[in-house]
Amino acid sequence: MYSILLVEDEKLELETLRDYVDWKKLGIGPVYTARNGKRAMECMEKYAPDIVITDVQMPVMNGIQFARQLIEEGYTSKIIFLTGYDDFEYIKAAFEVHAVDYLLKPFMVEDVEVCIEKVKKQLEKEEINSWSKKYAFGQALQAFLSGEITADTMRQYYGALMERDASQIRIGIGAVYSRCSDDQINALRQRFSEIFYLYRWREILVFLLREYAAPKDASTRILNFLQEKFRKKSTLVYFEKQSEIEQLKERTNLLYGLRDFVFYQKTGISLAVEKLTIDLKEIENKTDCHIQPVKIRELCSALGVGEHERAHEICRMCCEEVYGSRRSAAVREIYAVYLYLKEYLVEADSSLKLWMKEYHSVREEDILYVENCEELENWMEAYIDKILSYFSKQKENPNYYAVVQTKTYLREHYAENIDVEKLSRVVGLSPNYLRSLFKEMTGKTILEYSVELRMEKAAELLKNKSLRVKEVSAAVGYGNVSYFGTLFQKKYGVTPNEYRKMV
Repeated sequence: MYSILLVEDEKLELETLRDYVDWKKLGIGPVYTARNGKRAMECMEKYAPDIVITDVQMPVMNGIQFARQLIEEGYTSKIIFLTGYDDFEYIKAAFEVHAVDYLLKPFMVEDVEVCIEKVKKQLEKEEINSWSKKYAFGQALQAFLSGEITADTMRQYYGALMERDASQIRIGIGAVYSRCSDDQINALRQRFSEIFYLYRWREILVFLLREYAAPKDASTRILNFLQEKFRKKSTLVYFEKQSEIEQLKERTNLLYGLRDFVFYQKTGISLAVEKLTIDLKEIENKTDCHIQPVKIRELCSALGVGEHERAHEICRMCCEEVYGSRRSAAVREIYAVYLYLKEYLVEADSSLKLWMKEYHSVREEDILYVENCEELENWMEAYIDKILSYFSKQKENPNYYAVVQTKTYLREHYAENIDVEKLSRVVGLSPNYLRSLFKEMTGKTILEYSVELRMEKAAELLKNKSLRVKEVSAAVGYGNVSYFGTLFQKKYGVTPNEYRKMV
């Protein structure tokens, strides 16, 4: 579907246009509205709709001025003008700003529908043409970067894409130093018409800018967009001076070579290559630093006795010892600290091991994807915090571990009949004290917690349409299907069969 922005200062006419046209049937949506050109520009910056229908005569900024600003800022939205004037000068002005059509007031809904269908066909044709050219360009670019084709061949592909003599064209180039999902990359493509191509090169996302785009301004807006739309704090590096096609390979490799330098920079900033006072060879030849074993043992000792401040201070010192190394070396050293703590502290204490399994949410593999030194330190700090929280809980109540052990046992044996006598022997407490302690620490009885586990597992199993409700009931420990259904409805507000239809 194509998105549309309706700009009209008359409230009644705006509502008529919005509510009386069946936009969904036309394959249009979402539908945005604005009452003047200034508000319309704000909407453009936020949503970058595919089509704009705008009144010519409006306060603050009229339709012609609004359209001119769209062109100046590189938007490619299709513009349709609304005018009450069957006047050659207005129509002439409309087409001078590349309007695709105009509608005379008062308009009929049928007129709008015909106009939209015409614009849709134009968009579809351009889309197919653009994607086929970009696909060919993308294939050529990858071949050029890997040395399979020459700069001359690459220039021919670029000229075909831009429909110009490539020898006369200069492009901007920069890179985002963070992992971007396909959705985020597509959002960048849709939002920034000045980006004519985006490509992943190993661990960075490289963007190529059209000739009219100022690299510094574009980089700042890309950075802000990622932060505002995706809450993603990234670091961008760009070339202030535009590049020739022949320089793409060299500059892409240079941007990739800066990744170790960028790893130690603040996030949320954009940097110009020309202003960086660094030597790439110096970065490549850096001697990797190592954390002293005595520091790791001190950290283990501080954690073992629950010394919060000392443990965090030693953690920061460990991180500082490797800062300046290549990213891969810094990650390797911090990961080695993690493995030492895991083996000699966590694995050696069965209760702490269970606690970490129950409550530590940071995944071990996440360290491989940290994008800067701040994330690396935060990853390690999170692990240390969870260990310290265990010792704090144990200090508050020496029997807290028994609750963790009970929850673990119930999770592993949820389908079995609950035998509190047996459970109390497993954790080493009397049955009555275990019941009281569990209720005090979790706010639930052992039975309530067990039923909750069973219902959660049942909800998961119900997603498998090949299992009958009777089989699901038996799998979670209930021979009586009717009783199982009552408990399930109490938990989720619907019967098992109704739940299955919903998912």
